[in-house]
Amino acid sequence: MRKPAGKEDDEGLANWQCVLVFGSKFHAKRVRTSEWRARRVGTKMDTNNVLDKKSRATEGDDNEAAEEVQGDEALSGVYCCHEFDKLLLFTQHGMVYTLQVLDAPLKKRDAAGTPISNLVPGFSGGEHQVTSVITVPQGLLKDQVEECVVLVSKYGVFKKVPLSRFRALQPGRCIKVMDVQGSDELLWAHRTSETDALLVASKQGKNCAPPLARIAGARPSSRRAVS
Repeated sequence: MRKPAGKEDDEGLANWQCVLVFGSKFHAKRVRTSEWRARRVGTKMDTNNVLDKKSRATEGDDNEAAEEVQGDEALSGVYCCHEFDKLLLFTQHGMVYTLQVLDAPLKKRDAAGTPISNLVPGFSGGEHQVTSVITVPQGLLKDQVEECVVLVSKYGVFKKVPLSRFRALQPGRCIKVMDVQGSDELLWAHRTSETDALLVASKQGKNCAPPLARIAGARPSSRRAVS
């Protein structure tokens, strides 16, 4: 059997490639890439769910984490990354939390996920909702890279934050990266470089694509996109 794709860090530890699965009820799990098999175009679709929509009980310490997942549970995000990567979890209020991919429980593809509130100290699922997730490769925050994170709100307000700002962020703590006003919410966050362009489109089909170099940095004067 082929081993999952991985790489080694400076200490010789295997940094396995994996898939992170997030549900709409704020559950998360880590799945080995070997759980999936490549399929030819035109073959029958795999009917196995990546979300466990049945109430199931587990043994031992997993009883608390294995909560019942209702039928309206939906898939909110799937990310291919490595176990030593860092996660940045952005909420609708403009706050960001951090978590290492390895901290997410390793489970089977069709197993129930674990509530994010159990993985991130200080995170309250009732007060905060994770609206966007960014994966940051191991060591990238320590390097002097010219990457940034572009934040976009529901009402088209966008803002650019240097990736280095998240260097000091520790698990269990959060920082505010965007001041959302009124009923506005932070919905999207993307890791990019200064040479890229941002394309923002509305439901009405309008769009704008300003260069990232022209977008305001990490200060209150966020710019408004076309609505």
